Amino acid sequence: MLDRINLAAPIPAPLLRNAPPLLSVEALSLFYGEKQALIGFDLYPNEILASIGPSGCGKSTALKCLNRMHDGSRDVRITGAIRMGDVEIHDPGIDPSIHRRRFGRVAQKPNPFPASLYENVAYGAPSRADAPGRRD
Repeated sequence: MLDRINLAAPIPAPLLRNAPPLLSVEALSLFYGEKQALIGFDLYPNEILASIGPSGCGKSTALKCLNRMHDGSRDVRITGAIRMGDVEIHDPGIDPSIHRRRFGRVAQKPNPFPASLYENVAYGAPSRADAPGRRD
């Protein structure tokens, strides 16, 4: 039975999608100086996306693009479009910290922002103790 399946053929997208993609990555190119990485995909409601590949193939780079972790990185240039719903995540009206609350990732190793040690440690959301009018 398995010998009749063409494993090289692309897997077709489900035919009965009733909703637009939650996340759409179109012709994304990320450049580290002159080195280029490319990705593109759509993620629909109730779908799970797994990124599998050897070390250095761009899995973490792709996730960092989705979470805007490359913002402010030196020698990094991004072209293409990443949309959550119908909103481009790099639109000037999108606050990166609010965007990161909507989209998360867990890295194997610590992944600091391109900032000082203090700024990376202090980056977390303000504690409830810092809320105005709070009394202990």
